[in-house]
Amino acid sequence: MALLPEELFGSSVSQTPNLRAYPEENGIAVGTLGTLAADAELAHLTALTASGGEWLPWADADTTKVDGLLWSPSAPHQGLLASETHIQVFKIGLVHIDDVALPASQTLATMVAALKTALTRSAGLVVQGDSGVA
Repeated sequence: MALLPEELFGSSVSQTPNLRAYPEENGIAVGTLGTLAADAELAHLTALTASGGEWLPWADADTTKVDGLLWSPSAPHQGLLASETHIQVFKIGLVHIDDVALPASQTLATMVAALKTALTRSAGLVVQGDSGVA
């Protein structure tokens, strides 16, 4: 007896996108996301900057470096207008430049330039996939 194609299918399996981000051992740490200007969802691997013991979405004003990336592979992180939230920060490891999420209202070219800097690499974040990047 021959099997029909629909008999070979059980159910669909969803998988988190296989992004090219490889944290080193102890490369992800708990941090505090600062209060945001508005309730906002931050995507996995959103560029972050450290400021005053808190992490904030990276902004165009910081052209010298990206301090870390939001590590939230299962779902976007919901930041709050009213208070801080705890997050996981990818600080040490290898990431592909195309997989880094641009924070809202920021410029891609400026973020790419910040990802390429020696200060970003010296902090432990190695970015690949673009000319001028090791």
